[in-house]
Amino acid sequence: MSLKVVFIGILAVGVVGGGVYLALQKGQDTPPADSDEAASFEEYTPQTLQEYRGKPVIANSWAIWCPFCIKELADFAAVQKEFGDEVVILAINRAESPSAIQEFLGELGVAEGLVFLLDPSDSFYREKLQGFSMPETLFIDREGNIQFHKRGPMDEAEIRQRLQQIL
Repeated sequence: MSLKVVFIGILAVGVVGGGVYLALQKGQDTPPADSDEAASFEEYTPQTLQEYRGKPVIANSWAIWCPFCIKELADFAAVQKEFGDEVVILAINRAESPSAIQEFLGELGVAEGLVFLLDPSDSFYREKLQGFSMPETLFIDREGNIQFHKRGPMDEAEIRQRLQQIL
């Protein structure tokens, strides 16, 4: 085994481990479930994306343990605040418990504006996206056509650029 392979393995374990550690440390200042900061959750179904036809949709697959997802959620929240009702941003969680997600989002402070969906079977990521990286995001036009599928993280500027293409 080469030194490069060992280094990449150690780096990957460190990134995932760091994300898990951060997720486990959350919750000290979590708002109560009835707070204005608390997110409400619906369950993702294969029909969910069709329900938003007529509006541009950004559908993002994320998880608490994914450090890139944490940054993206904050960027998505900023873009949602900026564009308001012009776009629907769906944050579809990969099969984590509602209580863990609520605790995490409470500390992150991004619950307002985004539509948070639970996907207990992880079908959005596995079947719709045929995912292999995290995070993954679809940009869907008003007619329900996928215009762009991003594998991996984006910054706020790229989110805005891709959104402009579906508005």
